[in-house]
Amino acid sequence: MNKIDKIFNILKKKRCDSAVFNDAVNVRYISGYNAPDGIVVLTKKKSCLLVDYRYNGLKPERNDDNVLELVVTATPLVEAAYDILHTSGAKSAALDTSAMSYDLVKKFRGVFDSVKCVGISGICKEMRSSKDEYELDMIRKAQKITDDAFDYILGKISPEMTENELAAELEYFIRRRGGGISFDTIAVSGTMSAVPHGTPRDVKIGKNTFVTMDFGATWNGYHADMTRTVVLGKADDDMKTVYNTVLEAQKRGLAAARAGISGSEVDEAARTFIAEQGFGGNFTHSLGHSVGLEIHEAPGFSKMSMSFLPVNAVVTVEPGIYIPGKYGVRIEDMVVLKEDGSINLTSSPKELIEL
Repeated sequence: MNKIDKIFNILKKKRCDSAVFNDAVNVRYISGYNAPDGIVVLTKKKSCLLVDYRYNGLKPERNDDNVLELVVTATPLVEAAYDILHTSGAKSAALDTSAMSYDLVKKFRGVFDSVKCVGISGICKEMRSSKDEYELDMIRKAQKITDDAFDYILGKISPEMTENELAAELEYFIRRRGGGISFDTIAVSGTMSAVPHGTPRDVKIGKNTFVTMDFGATWNGYHADMTRTVVLGKADDDMKTVYNTVLEAQKRGLAAARAGISGSEVDEAARTFIAEQGFGGNFTHSLGHSVGLEIHEAPGFSKMSMSFLPVNAVVTVEPGIYIPGKYGVRIEDMVVLKEDGSINLTSSPKELIEL
């Protein structure tokens, strides 16, 4: 069953006979095209991607049955969408209210004269949680660039480099390899490594302290996400204890990760070990999140994740320990969930690296 059929099954349960999507992520996901300003219209008689002439000649990113007809029009897109709905005899159109502003919903309702607009939140959320083979291939390619960037940076990083320069070097390598940047790169050292989402500074990386790098490439819109923590110089015994605690917690999280259980169970496997070592109060975020066309998707590994995890969800496993005013450590891999375990997409080394 392709994506369109799955969406219509969802619409049927909500008593809708059509749907309209205009947010860039779902437009790309449903249509197979990268057209951020397009509108996807789905009806029983006609389903297509509406774009203006800026996208004339646009080629699909996929080569399968998950690609819609591309319609280039000079008519304002919302009006063109209504024309298709009206001509197709649609009575009610679903709008994904989780991806639309209130003003935009009002605009659609104002134009869709004879078609009732029905707000449905997260129409594609569950579908997007399980990746198909094309999506997995794109994520693998993004992660390969990310792993290569880490290997590259190990030969470049030095105490004379600033955190900003470190972040720039990582992003420069990714761009040179043809990838995009998944999110604002985190490259922090010393006390700033104790801030889970610390911002790189115009300060030199110190010696004998932790340097945390959280970064990722994209490929055809699909994201990778990886964190590695290294030491420039030598780690003392306390640093080694913290690092090895995080590493063992991650190994336990990885061992627990599989489809068919709740995210809270995976989170607990890592979190319990960290607490047993006396660092329970220093692990301040969830164990992981799904990754796809967005860097943070559902489902995730957290204490609040009670729903069952699907096969082929791509989820990060990233425990951390953060000691305010001192330093922090995080280690992050991405895995594909299977019924009997998981496949790790990340190949970069994780044992403590002292440069």
